[in-house]
Amino acid sequence: MFLRVVSVIKRQSQLTRFKLTLWYTGLTAVVLAAFVGSVFAAYSYYHDNSSRENLVSTLQDAFENQLQITDESCAGRTRLNFNVPCHTVRLHWKNSTVLNQSDVSIRFIGPEGKIVTDKADSTSKANSLNDSASKNAVNMAKANGKPVAVDSAKYRIVSIPFNVQGSEVVGLISQPLDHIQAQVDALRYILIYASLAILLCSAAGGWLLAGRALKPIDDITQRAQHITAQDLSQRLNLDQDDELGRMAATFDDMIARLEEAFERHKRFTSDASHELRTPLTVMQADISLALARPRSAEEYRQALVSLEEEVARLSTIVNDLLMLTRVDVDPAQLQYQPIALHELLGGLCRRVQAVAADRCITVDAERLQPATVLGDPTRLRQLFTNLLDNAVTYTPDGGRVTVTLERTRDGARIQVSDTGIGISPEHLPHIFERFFRTAEAREQNSHGTGLGLAISRSIVQAHHGEITVGSVPHEGTTFTVVLPANGRKPARHIHGLRALAPGVA
Repeated sequence: MFLRVVSVIKRQSQLTRFKLTLWYTGLTAVVLAAFVGSVFAAYSYYHDNSSRENLVSTLQDAFENQLQITDESCAGRTRLNFNVPCHTVRLHWKNSTVLNQSDVSIRFIGPEGKIVTDKADSTSKANSLNDSASKNAVNMAKANGKPVAVDSAKYRIVSIPFNVQGSEVVGLISQPLDHIQAQVDALRYILIYASLAILLCSAAGGWLLAGRALKPIDDITQRAQHITAQDLSQRLNLDQDDELGRMAATFDDMIARLEEAFERHKRFTSDASHELRTPLTVMQADISLALARPRSAEEYRQALVSLEEEVARLSTIVNDLLMLTRVDVDPAQLQYQPIALHELLGGLCRRVQAVAADRCITVDAERLQPATVLGDPTRLRQLFTNLLDNAVTYTPDGGRVTVTLERTRDGARIQVSDTGIGISPEHLPHIFERFFRTAEAREQNSHGTGLGLAISRSIVQAHHGEITVGSVPHEGTTFTVVLPANGRKPARHIHGLRALAPGVA
């Protein structure tokens, strides 16, 4: 049983709820300790001073209002002059009920140092003047000429010097320290018991509050357990405008991105399988046809030529996929060096112009401002080659391709515009996805793989740049690439990759 209890406590101690309750209770204990300590110290100080003041006040009241000295040898006349010889001097109380307190002893010491009177109950020998504390109190009162308080082992003694017609009378009042300390002790016990009760209540309240505060986390955990790779459609939907609500919203956004990534992966797998299956099917058909019966040398040569074309297509797809993987997984493999973009673009435009001239397409590269960036020359050449080849491929005969280069404060801005077939608004958000091709693009170029723009996007991302596209169907498309001066670091105005609908700047 004991081991089971220990196991439960150990298991609970690992919970955040237990830790929060422990911290909350500990903080409450520290605050209570400081509060109780300060209250007890203040009350002890106040009670100690109040006790002394009460004793002083009682003794003064006894001297002023209750003391009456009678000389019995003078036929009962009242005298207040100690210099006049008297046979017997006795203390009479005008109102004995006022001073008759069981825990207080009052005495008066005459000029000769003798007790001239005491309370009616004089049986307490502990309060006699023979004790050193009383003597010290009398001597200090005479020396200082003002009230003096002295604490002995068991009593608190207050002495006050009085002047009676030129003679000095010292009054003594004593009270047991046990009676004084009893009230302080009572307060101490009250504070301790009250603090323990408050601490227990705070621990219970902290446990309940921590459970209530952490309940949304338990809900999030239970809902998250039902979210799997096979079902990413569920969301937490925690409707709270606080830290947990923001965390749940962030988690929902993450799940949405994961769902989108899984969908892209599925589409990529499907598209890649389709793109790879087509040449493989053609190759298998050619091989089966060639082996079906004996063929002439020319027929075998044609079959081999067809196989070579399909193998080349497969090699292109595989190489492009490998390049995408390398750039996405490890951009650090890029070889950064200063590149004069105006020279790079000028050379590419001259090469493309030679191909476009057969279709009467004009390549305008006159607005190229001198600009230098730090980047990988091979990958940047591939980026702009893809954009220029696409512009020429999807531009009808007699069209125009325009390339501009503008030097910016943080790098360079390049635009490649054409007067081609354009892209529909619903297709713009997907054109950078792998293997995505519109029906118009397939009709215009049946040999494309749909990886060119995906490669372009990866290269721009590796250089911390931005690529956007704006297009109007049947009028043309404009790709805009913004590269930072240092391809290793993002420029301040770079925000990411976007695809813009027509009319969006």
